[in-house]
Amino acid sequence: MEYDHARAVADGVNVDFEVYDIRTRITGQGATIEAKPGTMVEYRDRQTRQRRWERPDEDITYGAAELDLRVVARDQIRTVVRTFRDRLFTDIFPGRTEVPKTLVFAKDDSHAEDIVEIVRDEFGRGNDFCQKITCKVTAAQPRDLIQAFRNSFEPRIAVTVDMISTGADIRPIEIVMFMRAVRSRVLFEQMKGRGVRVIDARELQAVTPDARAKTHFVVVDCVGVSDVPLADTQPLERKKTVSFKVLLEHVAMGGTDPAMLSSLASRLARLDRQCGPEERKRIAEVSGGASIGAISHAIVEGLDPDRQVAKARSMFEVPAGAEPTEPQVKQAATTLLKQAAEPIATRPALRHLLQDIKRRLEQIIDDISVDVADSQLSDGNSAQSPAYSPSSGDQVTADGGSRIPHAVALASMDGDMRESTDMVSQPMRDRIIDALRDLQPNCSVEDAIERLVFLAKIEEGLAQLDRGEGIPHDEVKRRLEL
Repeated sequence: MEYDHARAVADGVNVDFEVYDIRTRITGQGATIEAKPGTMVEYRDRQTRQRRWERPDEDITYGAAELDLRVVARDQIRTVVRTFRDRLFTDIFPGRTEVPKTLVFAKDDSHAEDIVEIVRDEFGRGNDFCQKITCKVTAAQPRDLIQAFRNSFEPRIAVTVDMISTGADIRPIEIVMFMRAVRSRVLFEQMKGRGVRVIDARELQAVTPDARAKTHFVVVDCVGVSDVPLADTQPLERKKTVSFKVLLEHVAMGGTDPAMLSSLASRLARLDRQCGPEERKRIAEVSGGASIGAISHAIVEGLDPDRQVAKARSMFEVPAGAEPTEPQVKQAATTLLKQAAEPIATRPALRHLLQDIKRRLEQIIDDISVDVADSQLSDGNSAQSPAYSPSSGDQVTADGGSRIPHAVALASMDGDMRESTDMVSQPMRDRIIDALRDLQPNCSVEDAIERLVFLAKIEEGLAQLDRGEGIPHDEVKRRLEL
């Protein structure tokens, strides 16, 4: 049974949460900058933040998805922050007088800068009151800012992109504010999880004096993240029973099945960690310079729902404010995955090399073969089965016993076993024997026959189901009893 949030709250491991929505017109619809006489539009470099002004020749329309990416609407950020400030001590945490420790998630570093600037202006509490904690902070080390946010009275509000989304344990946080959208359910839970940590009342009061205890935390949703269906993040390995060879052949044939590509990315990542300098050099020579780690990463990027939507927007020139259709997103995903798998799909030599390296790095673990001890003294004249006499091509075990090829298994069956397998077509019979040979080259004739009969009975049942014939439970049980 999964130990979920409800049980954790009931056990006192986590605190519960509430959701408080702050939405604005521009947040939901975007806006239009009209090209009126005298209108000057500011343009800002995303990296250097240098500004210039230009008179627009025509109206500039942007949608909600372009906010803080192509367009920064300062009044949209200000309206959200001002609403948060005005409702903090009445609706969000009634009765409080001090701003609870608040963690704000921004879209990128530039967006974080804008939020910090407006928060400081709206609250009028100085620079220490609100701090940006991202990898691009230059005034102080991020770890020092995180420690201050955890243990000191200030900062009260920290704005980050993803540096504190996982890992950092900051128990005094009582508000988690989303000013960016999230599509991954696991990432959303991790980000939201910054607020679930329990904390001793005295420890909380050391940084938030007017708090009696941490009874819950509040998710302030400014972008509708709690309303949008989130993608469940799964383990990369989704096809454990599919061989590495089949996964490679899938992309070679142009396949883009997400589960197959996901498993391929997982296998490549594992193989990459096992490779040494010599293997990496050989891979680079036949791959055109790409490492298998880079290929794995590209596949994972192609599987990302956000990137698929962004690709669909650019491929089909989706108008601002509109969302790409499901077929458009699916076609964009196919394009991304084909591009990611291209080094493998178009280079047979690379596929063969990867299989060869994998074979040399792995061992086959035989948990199927059953060994027996021969207590008889050998006189050099081992007795042979009357049903079969081994030829020079057969294998002999260490104890002098004979192991025979699967091809003679059918000839060695008794009457009842023959009747059980007569229902199997010859091509199917050949495939079963080949499969047995691949799985266990040294399987004894008895084991081969037993497995063949079992598979034959399963095939008979499946055939009856295909014909619409019901099979009683007792009959199924009887057939599977070998």
